[in-house]
Amino acid sequence: MRLFYWLASVGAVFWSIHKACYEAYHDDRWIDVIKSVNRALNTGFYNDSLYFFRGVAYESLGYFKYAKNDYKMAIKNGVYEANTALERVKQKAKRK
Repeated sequence: MRLFYWLASVGAVFWSIHKACYEAYHDDRWIDVIKSVNRALNTGFYNDSLYFFRGVAYESLGYFKYAKNDYKMAIKNGVYEANTALERVKQKAKRK
């Protein structure tokens, strides 16, 4: 029974962090997105879109290497719009 309550607690924390990440993403607060995604992933739970969100944040800040890694993880987890983002960031990295 304790395990159930622990999982429920951690799950609630995850979704709270996920919500903060989503809000930061839509407000273009890229550092907050990265911090929120990192905290969410540290809970042990994850959502497929988290890697995509963090990839967009890294790309927006000019950290193309990190963006590529996150887009690849997003693709691996079924976020297919990350394919387009990955190609875009590859082109940006070549021009830099």
